[in-house]
Amino acid sequence: MPEAQPVIVDTNIVSSALLKSQTAFMDFLLTAPQKFYLCERCIVEIFNHKEKIVTCSELSKAEIAKLYHLLLSKAHLFKEELISISKFR
Repeated sequence: MPEAQPVIVDTNIVSSALLKSQTAFMDFLLTAPQKFYLCERCIVEIFNHKEKIVTCSELSKAEIAKLYHLLLSKAHLFKEELISISKFR
């Protein structure tokens, strides 16, 4: 059986997942065989906006922390600056 294609996750997707009690992304993250990749900047952005996320979320602080931990445990982090500009064209 071929290996599942990796998924690169955008900061907006992570933020949205932390705002709602049920999201297709979080369901997918929990069950999918794919590897997930996040840029380190995503983690910084989420941390910088953590108070707003808590204020706007349908979730409790404990639920947000649990989802954030789950996300970090399943995701592989990469440095954006290591990707060549030519790859974006």
